[in-house]
Amino acid sequence: GLELQGQFAATRNLTLGLTATYLDSEYDSYKAGPCAYGEGTVCDLSGKNLPYSPEFSGAFTAHWEDQFMNGWTYALDGKVFHSSSFFTAGDLDPFVAQGAFTKIDASVTLISPNESWSLSVIGKNLTDKKTAHFGDDIPSSNILGNNYEQFIDPPRTIALQIRYRFR
Repeated sequence: GLELQGQFAATRNLTLGLTATYLDSEYDSYKAGPCAYGEGTVCDLSGKNLPYSPEFSGAFTAHWEDQFMNGWTYALDGKVFHSSSFFTAGDLDPFVAQGAFTKIDASVTLISPNESWSLSVIGKNLTDKKTAHFGDDIPSSNILGNNYEQFIDPPRTIALQIRYRFR
């Protein structure tokens, strides 16, 4: 794999960041691997991609900070995160694989002149993209067909954060 990370001070007020990961991960030899539902009890996963390992993931960030009036400061932050598809089950079941996705986060922060307190409005997953970080079939639940479970990531979330620094 290859991982890159960098930040660039574009101006006195603007900082840009980029992270990128390329991962070429596969089993060298895994002849007695688990099988997805309906494919048997032991499967040869040799040469197949590892679970939970997207081939590419990365983020672009931007941070703007400037003085407001009377010593107050404001900050604007944005993040765009992208991931290629990946398996969310150890048996590489395509039914619960996570497809490629992009998520956007942003925040606005107001900071007091002496930096003792701040107020932020924070938005996560602003496009409300539905994603899962784990999924699998449910063992012994296949009397009338197979059943699956997935652990879904949080939906769009908007939060208000008040921070006070004791000095």
